[in-house]
This record gives sequence, structure tokens and C-alpha cells, in this order.
Amino acid sequence: MRTAAVLNIHPRTLDYRIRRTHDLLGFHPATARGVRLIGAGIARALVPRSN
Repeated sequence: MRTAAVLNIHPRTLDYRIRRTHDLLGFHPATARGVRLIGAGIARALVPRSN
């Protein structure tokens, strides 16, 4: 409830997005492993590509 409130979305919307992420990526984003994987993906996306 608090996370949904901070994100300014309905709690069911948050549940849907977590389920959808699980379905698309094949891991649960709310676990420690999921947080690490998503964080690594974001970090990789933010690193400038070298030529």
C-alpha cells in the first residue's frame, strides 16, 4: 500500500506491473535477486557505449 501511494498508483496497478514484469523477464522483481538483476540492467543501460 505504501509503495503504491509513493508511486501515486492504485495498489492493484502495482500488483499487475510486478506480475507483468515476472511474466516478461522470467524472474520475480520483488526478490533480492530480482532487484539485483533489474539494478544491473539499469546500470548497464546508463553506461555510455564506447566506439
